[in-house]
Amino acid sequence: MTDNTAAFESAISSLGAEGGIVWVPAGNYLFNGTFTVPNFVTLQGTYDSPPAHNVGQHGLAPYDGSVLMPTAGRGGDENGTSFIKIGSNAGVRGFSFWYPDSPNTETPASYPYTLDIVGEDSIVENVELLNSYNGIRVHAPRFYLARITGQPTCTGIQVDKATDIGRIDNVHFNPWVRTATSH
Repeated sequence: MTDNTAAFESAISSLGAEGGIVWVPAGNYLFNGTFTVPNFVTLQGTYDSPPAHNVGQHGLAPYDGSVLMPTAGRGGDENGTSFIKIGSNAGVRGFSFWYPDSPNTETPASYPYTLDIVGEDSIVENVELLNSYNGIRVHAPRFYLARITGQPTCTGIQVDKATDIGRIDNVHFNPWVRTATSH
């Protein structure tokens, strides 16, 4: 598969300072790097509600919708650069996140957070964190997390330095544990 990091960065930067929506059609998109969704930009996938795949049980790649497949940071500093940083008045909606380099046949490898809200008044909605090691980290006020599903293997959601109202609504993480010795 092709690394889509530069293509996504280009699509996002083409919006300019005014912002807008980057629409991501159905497909599986591999990323060897990380990127930022800047202020006033929304990265929009195909899901209008959170998908529910059974990757945690069977280790199968998602086969429908907009699927982002990060690989950067495997085995490194779990507090390192997140896969996607989200700026102010920005959002990530309608995606499944699946780590192809973290199969369910081995003990989960550490990764940095999948999503990192660093700007105020931002949103993550209709998202599935399939085999994410660390799911979502919030470092900003007035955030909104809604309809989040999945099976994070270390931390699902961490909220730190949120100095104002934050909302977390309708989160469902499955307790499936997958290690080299479980089936």
